[in-house]
Amino acid sequence: MAAKSSNRSAMLIDASYESAMQIRELLGKVGLKLDEWATSGVGWAEAWQRGRPAIVIIDLQLPRRDGLYCLAKIRELNPEANVLFMHSYCGLTANDIEYKALAHGATAVVQKPIVPSRFLLTIERMMK
Repeated sequence: MAAKSSNRSAMLIDASYESAMQIRELLGKVGLKLDEWATSGVGWAEAWQRGRPAIVIIDLQLPRRDGLYCLAKIRELNPEANVLFMHSYCGLTANDIEYKALAHGATAVVQKPIVPSRFLLTIERMMK
């Protein structure tokens, strides 16, 4: 499990504007600020290294590189990073994706569309 951080910043890697706005609002409810937002699977590493956010939230479906690639790269850069992985699949495909995300080192996994109460509970647990 990732180490507790006093840093109150978050980074999002997600192509969806709607998701980004919802996540920004939800993070504010638990005292986190969305400081960085990358919209594709490339170009995010510099922002991550610059800010070293307390939590990184990654969507599976991204342009150019998928979220599993980003997760693996974050784990190479910092094995202790606190990473929430998101996807929008159901059934057996969802189980497979969740297994892969956890095997790649995700701290937690949530499904989209985001259920606010579940998302907030997950974030609060990750921050402990």
